Amino acid sequence: MPTSTWLTKALFLYTCSGIA
Repeated sequence: MPTSTWLTKALFLYTCSGIA
């Protein structure tokens, strides 16, 4: 699994947490 995959996923979750 490419690094960009989990990195993007982590960033997405982090962003959602920041908005919530």
